[in-house]
This record gives sequence, structure tokens and C-alpha cells, in this order.
Amino acid sequence: MKNEKISIIIPVFNGEKYIEKTLKSIELQNYLNLEIIVINDESTDGTLEILKKYEGKIKIINQKNGGASKARNTGFKEVTGKYIIFLDADDWLEEGAIDDAYKILKQTQSEIVLFDKINYLEETKYFEEKRIAKYLPLNIISGLQALKDSLNWEIPAVGIYKIELFEKNNIKFREDLLNGDELTVRELFYAAKRITFTSKKLYYRIHSNAVTKTINSKLFTQLLSFKKLKDIFEEKKVYIEIKDQWESISFGAYTAFLKIYLKNKEKFTDKEKNKIENNLQYCLDNIDLEYLIKYEKKIIKKIAIIICFYNKKLYKKIVRLF
Repeated sequence: MKNEKISIIIPVFNGEKYIEKTLKSIELQNYLNLEIIVINDESTDGTLEILKKYEGKIKIINQKNGGASKARNTGFKEVTGKYIIFLDADDWLEEGAIDDAYKILKQTQSEIVLFDKINYLEETKYFEEKRIAKYLPLNIISGLQALKDSLNWEIPAVGIYKIELFEKNNIKFREDLLNGDELTVRELFYAAKRITFTSKKLYYRIHSNAVTKTINSKLFTQLLSFKKLKDIFEEKKVYIEIKDQWESISFGAYTAFLKIYLKNKEKFTDKEKNKIENNLQYCLDNIDLEYLIKYEKKIIKKIAIIICFYNKKLYKKIVRLF
């Protein structure tokens, strides 16, 4: 049987240092029926010149700068494949990864096949393995199980997705959130009945000081996704099963973003401060602190929750110090 077309979407903004490695890793794949769509998000470096070297092999779409989620949605409108892979402009794939994933997809009749993920730490040149041994070989899991495993991202997110999942469930990337892809992937997980894995690797580049280099007001829109995810969990009637873990994760995220804000407060305008503080408050308002006081197992975190519950001003002062 002829291999079905797989579309690959790559958003890129100022990716001249990395995009060629990504494209070459796709060129080296032995799966030939590929459609490669690169969305240039108004890059100001040499990205476009590099992409033009691949004209005829890739489709280039230029758009005004709107972020990765908007670029993915733009690319999705152009796909003609039956399956889709979303890559970042600095990811790269092991040789044979796509062919292996496709074979597993057909063999298991899955809707998603996820690549093993290896973090590449840019600063130290260290490869950090995030092994998926518990899912191999050919361990098929439900969408619900994948959703649960995504709470702390024990499960990888990049792989081959059946396009039907997007179309039948009206799923798009959230353009109003910096981490809109995390919300979208979890919606796709839950929509799928069968998800499995390949041991072939996706290499995910982690840049040094990635957070500190991108501190702006949009960073804090990630706080809004916690309530949106909670709504999804409640809608799917799985929230009770994961409440302990999710409330604890949400509180940890609130504290982390609060610390970033307090340490960098002087960088923001008054308008930005107001917006960020509203986002922080919105996140906190949707965390059940009273519940966490009863069920949080980590002692230090439990103490932090108690302080936050009874005296939020004191908690902010403590967070600023550490």
C-alpha cells in the first residue's frame, strides 16, 4: 500500500541558527510522501534566505508576526495530508523516525504516535534523555491516560497526529495564550481513542536562560491556561481523579510566575503591571487552597499554601525573598 501523505508544519521566527538542521533532518527521512510547510513569522534575520534555498522542496508562507500558535493555524489551513506533525524550528528528528511512527500508527490503528523526546541543553551541549520505556513496546494507551500523563508532561507531545482529530473536534491552537500548544495537545490527547509510541527520537533544543530572555507581559498569559484546562477536565468528568495533582501543579505555577513578576516588576509599564497582576489573581482565584491544605503531601509546600491562604501579602513578601 502506498504511504499516505504526512504534512509537517514548522513555524519559524528568527531561526537562522537552527532551521537548516531541522530541514536537513527531514530530508534524511526515508518516508518520502511528505508535505513540508514553513511559516515565516516575519523574521528579521537571515531565516527567509535559508528557506529560499529549499524552494521546490518546501512551501514557504510569510505572515506578519503573530506568534507560533497563529503560525501553526496558518499552516494547518494549507495542509493536504492525512496526518500531521508539528515541529519547532530548532527541533530535529532521528533518521527513520517518521517511517517508523507511520508503520506503528497503521499496525496499531492509532490516531497518534508520539516520538521519544530527548532534550538537548544548548548551554552545556548535554543530551537529557526523557525515556518512554514504560510505553514500549507498542503499549497502546487511551486519550484519558495520555491526558493524565500530560499533567507533569511525563509523556512526550510531538508525533504524528491524524488530521481528523482536529477537524472532528474543532480543535485549533489558542493564539491568545503563550503556551497555547500545551492546551491544544491535551485536547487532542483526550479526543483520541488510541495513542502509542515509537522509540525513534525527536531532539528538543532547550536554550540557556530561555525564560529570562523572553520576560514580557505575554509570558503571564500562560496563567490563564490553568483555568481553561481545569474547565476541560471538568467537562470530560475526569477532574475529580486528578484534583490533588492538578491543584498542586497550579499552585506551583502561580508561585513561579509570581516570583518572576516580583523580581522583574520594574521592567513593566503600569498598564502591563495591571494586566499581569490580574492574570496572577485570576490564576490564584481558581486554585482551591483550602482543599490543598488538607491534601498536599509535601510539607514545605503545604506550609506555603497555608501562608498564602491566610495572608497573601505575607506570602508575596516571602516569595520575593527567595
